[in-house]
Amino acid sequence: MRVLALVTEAFGGRGGIARFCQDLIEVLSRSKEPSEIFVLPRLVPEKVESLPHGVTQARPASSKCVYAFKALWTFLSRRPINLIFCGHIHLLPLACVLGRFAKIPVWAHLYGIEAWEKLSRLDLWGVTQCDLITASSRFTRRRFLSHANISPEKVRVLPCLVREKFQPGPKPSYLMDRYQLHGKKILLTLSRISAQDNYKGHERVLNIMPDICKAVPTAVYVIAGDGSGLPPLQKLAREKRLNGKVIFTGHVSEEEIVDHYRLADVFVMPSTGEGIGIVLLEAAACGIIAVVDKPFDI
Repeated sequence: MRVLALVTEAFGGRGGIARFCQDLIEVLSRSKEPSEIFVLPRLVPEKVESLPHGVTQARPASSKCVYAFKALWTFLSRRPINLIFCGHIHLLPLACVLGRFAKIPVWAHLYGIEAWEKLSRLDLWGVTQCDLITASSRFTRRRFLSHANISPEKVRVLPCLVREKFQPGPKPSYLMDRYQLHGKKILLTLSRISAQDNYKGHERVLNIMPDICKAVPTAVYVIAGDGSGLPPLQKLAREKRLNGKVIFTGHVSEEEIVDHYRLADVFVMPSTGEGIGIVLLEAAACGIIAVVDKPFDI
C-alpha cells in the first residue's frame, strides 16, 4: 500500500504537530500494510539526517499554489496511491480533491486549536469528504464536533505518543554548568516560540516572576526554544528587570531535549490553546511536575 501524507511539518520540523506527524509516519512505516509513504511538507524543515525505511520526504513548497502542484505531481507520478493522510485541516480540501478524483480514502488528523473554531466553507467541505478523522484529545474532538455538522462516529481519538527516551533522571551537570543553575529552583517552559503561538503563556509567567522571586529568591525561569516570538519575550524580561532570573536557551537540539526536561523542578506552560500539549506529556514522562492553565481532557 502507498500513502501520500500532506502535512505542514514532519521530519526536520519543530513543534507538536511536526512531532506527532513524525511519530505517526514512523509507526506506519513499521506496519505490515504501507510499502511506501510519500511525505509532502508545507514548511521548510531543518536538515533531516535520516528517514524511516520506506519513507520519502519531498522538499517544501514556496507557496500554496506550488504546494498544490507538487501534491498533484507526487500523486500522479507515484501511482497507485492507496491512502491520503492529511496532517492539518487547512490542507484538507486539497487532500479531498485528490482523494475523490482517484476514489481512494482520505484520513485527516486534528491536532488542536486549528480545529476548535468555526471552519471556512472550503475546510468544512473537506471535513465532510473525509473517510476518517482522528483527534489528538477528547477535548479537541468535542470542540470540533460542536461546530462541524458530521456524525460523531466519524471522529475518533488518537492520542499523541511519547518516545521511550523520555524517562526520569538526574539533573544533567553539563546543563547546570552551562546555564549556571546550581542551587536554583528551576521553572521550565520548552516549546516552539512563534509570534503566532502567543497563547502558550510565556508572558503570563514572566509577568508574575517578580512575585515568584520574592517568595522563592532562588527561582529561575528557563525558556527553552526559539522562533519569531522570542524578541518580545526578551523585551518583556528586561522591562520586568529579571536579569539573572530568566534564561533564554535558544534552540534545543533533539539530543538535549530530555536533559532539558530533567533540569526542571516544575514545568510551566499556562497555555490557553493546546489540544494536548505533547511537551506536557514528555515532561510528565520525565517525572517533572507540570503546571497548566486548566486540566486537559485527553
